[in-house]
Amino acid sequence: MDNSPPGHRGAGELGTTTKKDTIDTALEEVIRRHHRREAFQRLAERGARGELERTRRDWEARKAAQHAGDGE
Repeated sequence: MDNSPPGHRGAGELGTTTKKDTIDTALEEVIRRHHRREAFQRLAERGARGELERTRRDWEARKAAQHAGDGE
């Protein structure tokens, strides 16, 4: 059982020392996760619309050219 005082249980995991820092850091992490989730959703939507195909083809062409240059 965790015997940490209320409000400090996440401090060790977050690397904070005060209740205020723990709360602020936890809120920042929630916001970062939310932004990552939104970015992933936008990327998935672009992929579903086929907007990433040109990027994929360009990447494959660069990799092929890079490997062809390795053999010289």
